[in-house]
Amino acid sequence: ANVVDYMHSMSYDQESRGGTHHSSFSFGKKTVSQAETSQLPLHKVTLGLPFYGRYMDASGEWVTYEDIVQEHHPLDQHFDQVTVQHDTSKDVNLGFN
Repeated sequence: ANVVDYMHSMSYDQESRGGTHHSSFSFGKKTVSQAETSQLPLHKVTLGLPFYGRYMDASGEWVTYEDIVQEHHPLDQHFDQVTVQHDTSKDVNLGFN
């Protein structure tokens, strides 16, 4: 840990296909816990955050957060997904957590 300035951790894009969240709070906490267990100085650990959402189907395709906000504004702060039509006009959840 003395030879690096920062350790950047990609704490997103986990389990994004098949209906699960791709960037959950619990995954961020797990990332920090792993850094602690590895004895990395926490002041050197950064968490990458996604500024996009993923369709919660088998496609795993993404949409920018800007597009989500523009299309679905205003969003309740407690929501982490919206239902949209995707591909063959079927309703699919778009997660942006």
